[in-house]
Amino acid sequence: MTVPAWSSQDQVTLTVHVHEGSLDGPALSDVHITGVDGDGKSFEAVTDSGGIAEISGVPGTWQFAFEKDGYETLYLKYDALQSEETAAYLESAA
Repeated sequence: MTVPAWSSQDQVTLTVHVHEGSLDGPALSDVHITGVDGDGKSFEAVTDSGGIAEISGVPGTWQFAFEKDGYETLYLKYDALQSEETAAYLESAA
């Protein structure tokens, strides 16, 4: 039997909390998050009313883009090696 390069055991889930202005700022809903996981597979998510999105993928270095009208786009690289909670914040474009 052939096992794919990744399987459900190899997946990690990041619970991303997105804030306004700083990590202590108010939660931001409707932030569009796109990127690629450690295997180069694309992902996409949108934060809920609490500013939270869950993203699953293959462990490794992930690349993110956080976008919301009225805010500067944030690009990040993150070593997603285990399931965990993370946070980011967006700055107003004004």
